Amino acid sequence: MAFNKGEWSELYAIFYLLANRKLNLVDCKLNLIANNIFSVESIISKKKSGVIKFKIQNDMVIPDIFGEKIEAIKIEEIIKFKNQVFYNIISGSAGSGSFEIDYVNQWLEKHNIFTNFKAKSGVKEDIFLLNLDLNRNKKIELGYSIKSQLGRPATILNASEHTNIRYIIEGLNDDQINEINSINTKNKLKDRILKIYEHGGKILFEKIVSEYFDKNLRMIDTALPEALAEVLLKSYSSGNKELKELFKTSSIYTSESITYKKLKDFLMAVSFGMFPSKEWNGKFTVNGGLIIVSKNSEVYVIDRIYYEDEVKEFLINETKLDSPSSSRYDMLHLRKENEKIYFTLNLQVRYKN
Repeated sequence: MAFNKGEWSELYAIFYLLANRKLNLVDCKLNLIANNIFSVESIISKKKSGVIKFKIQNDMVIPDIFGEKIEAIKIEEIIKFKNQVFYNIISGSAGSGSFEIDYVNQWLEKHNIFTNFKAKSGVKEDIFLLNLDLNRNKKIELGYSIKSQLGRPATILNASEHTNIRYIIEGLNDDQINEINSINTKNKLKDRILKIYEHGGKILFEKIVSEYFDKNLRMIDTALPEALAEVLLKSYSSGNKELKELFKTSSIYTSESITYKKLKDFLMAVSFGMFPSKEWNGKFTVNGGLIIVSKNSEVYVIDRIYYEDEVKEFLINETKLDSPSSSRYDMLHLRKENEKIYFTLNLQVRYKN
């Protein structure tokens, strides 16, 4: 197996939780709130080829790989393995690329565990936990999204053709269009926007290019496409990537409290349920919350069951706009169509660290 640090962190989180059954529930600043609410009974990874399950029983872990039960493993060995995994992750490749960990491959082969553990694409849940809710003495299966602080900050809204936003420009002539398109400076997107304004051009939001994404955003709030378009344009013209700050100056919403509520709703949707490329029913599939693999080797949970407000605060404070490839998404290249001048910008959201 060859993974990047974020993907290796998913494996580490699984074995950390097998070794430490009590979930460390934390607030938005990762300060411990409680570790006596949930106890992990089983860890479940759902893949196209089947289900991988690790059941914890007394001081043993019983693997079930695609319906085949494997010989039980002592917790002491699980602890040793997860410690070695963490060491190999932090001492691995300094870049964002994939690398192998021979120790992991050898250990899994020794225990007849043949799977790459990588969560399947097209879903928001990285793993499921069968938890015992100690408050209610009730078992509940919850889906979680895993985020790692060990590698490059993860995206929560990936750039794609579905996240393109289209703008219309009024007040430019053909010579000015050619002049703007010829700008190829280090900050060419910002410089092109400023040149449009310098020539007296007016930039107006036209549409979210993807019908799916537009419909999904309007399900959250009918004005959200306009608000995101304004924020994205402002970000590229100013160089500011701070979502919270940019939304604070929104002209679409009438108060700061409404503005932050809509931003939180958007971040919750893209984190826990909605994909821009397909129609969304408005429901969240990640019902457990966020599992954070921290730099100090601890694994924390920002919980949606009892502490959903902490999840929202974490998302609004720890995310930012990102800048995908301008050439790949043909950003801010002015074009004429039916006497209209237009360009596109691409929306991508990433964790800060």
